[in-house]
Amino acid sequence: MNTTKKTRKNILTGLVAGAAGIALLAGGTTFALWTSSAETTAATISAGQLSIVAGDQTWTDESRDSTNVGQPINLNTFKMVPGDVVKGSQTFDVNVEGDNLKARLDVDLSKSSLSGGLYDSKTIEYTYELKYTNAQGSSTDVPLGTGNEFQVPKGEGTLTGTIVLTYPKGVDGDTTGMVQTFAIGTVAFNLTQVR
Repeated sequence: MNTTKKTRKNILTGLVAGAAGIALLAGGTTFALWTSSAETTAATISAGQLSIVAGDQTWTDESRDSTNVGQPINLNTFKMVPGDVVKGSQTFDVNVEGDNLKARLDVDLSKSSLSGGLYDSKTIEYTYELKYTNAQGSSTDVPLGTGNEFQVPKGEGTLTGTIVLTYPKGVDGDTTGMVQTFAIGTVAFNLTQVR
């Protein structure tokens, strides 16, 4: 009899367990866990930029009594004579872009050595100027020489360097400077972030 009771008890336990399993599979759970979710908003951050790029260099004849005033010349083939004035210009595109970016421009004249017989004899007079023009067209003089710094405004602008060479008229019969040269070295423009 004991065996019969155990068999019945095992059958009954199996039926109850099976019914409970079917009830769970059918979704008959008696509790629920709540859940909620959120996501961050996607964002992209962009870096600014700091750049200076050399543009074209041009030379023109600015001699007042010349028929070619304002006309382009090739400095390598143009032969200056007393009374001549020539002007060279070079532009540089400058871009300072960044919310907290501050930049300075240093003009390094250490490689801009002037040389040649016309320079040594002080025959040729020269002036050099540098201007910064912002995108709105406002211009500012830029100091030249070691130790001079120019705080470059944000945005795009143009830096224009101009050199004017004047060969003054001498006295009649003066042959100083004939078949001599006037060499112009390079000028380095360094744009540096200071913040």
